[in-house]
Amino acid sequence: MRSITRLPGVSPDLQDQWAVAVRGAQGWLEEQMAARHALFARLDSAVGAHKADRVRRLLAQVDATAAHERAEAEAAIVARATVYYDSLDARTRATVKGEAATERAALDAA
Repeated sequence: MRSITRLPGVSPDLQDQWAVAVRGAQGWLEEQMAARHALFARLDSAVGAHKADRVRRLLAQVDATAAHERAEAEAAIVARATVYYDSLDARTRATVKGEAATERAALDAA
C-alpha cells in the first residue's frame, strides 16, 4: 500500500481512494480465505465423522468453488475425502446419490 500512496504526481484524493479500495479488497480476500478454510474444515470433519452424505455435498462444493490453487493441506483433505467416499460400498453410494437427487428435486419444486 505504501507504493500506492507514494506515487509521484498522483493527487492526495486519488491516493486516498486507492488506499480505501486496497483496504476493501484486502478485507474481502480475508473473508474469502476464512470461508475457504471453514469449507475445508467442514469437509475434514465430515470425513472424520464418516458422514457420507456431507462428504459428497462438501466435495461437490469444494470442486465448484476451490478446485484451483489448493494448498497442500487442502489437497490432502480432498484426497482423504475422495478415498473415503470411493471406499463406500455401492449400495451406500447409491443411497447417498438418491438422497441428493431427492433434495435437488425438492429445491427445484420450491
